[in-house]
Amino acid sequence: MLSFFIIGVIWVNHHALFALAADADRRLMFYNLLLLMWVSTIPFTTATLASYLRTGGSDARLAVLLYGASTEGMAISFTLILRHLSRAGLLLRPVSAAEGRRAVRRFGIGSVLYPLVTAVGLLSPQLMLLLYAGMTGFYILEQTPGPPV
Repeated sequence: MLSFFIIGVIWVNHHALFALAADADRRLMFYNLLLLMWVSTIPFTTATLASYLRTGGSDARLAVLLYGASTEGMAISFTLILRHLSRAGLLLRPVSAAEGRRAVRRFGIGSVLYPLVTAVGLLSPQLMLLLYAGMTGFYILEQTPGPPV
């Protein structure tokens, strides 16, 4: 269920982010493709995590790392997309460099937190899942820059 909500939040935030775009260039499309690649790993990493959490041991730790790599890849991809939209002037309304940096920092906090949550998962996969649920709740909140003016 957690992975379903993670995918749902990705979909909603992806839509919100691209609603701010006035145009798309080749680099943006490849950053978007990178995000899609990481999203497509979710079913595999979820199934692997669910399977190995029952048995524990080194296989469970590997499953935690796979799940963490998937979420980190998505976080980095989203950050690259937002940063590129801001820096390349592809937004519907121009933003100052400071406003763009603030939005990238706020939006990209997962790039820092997902590896920390994954490290917790190496000790307690159950606590990791609770922390991922909390982060998913965080990303349910509005995380993109304001609407175009």
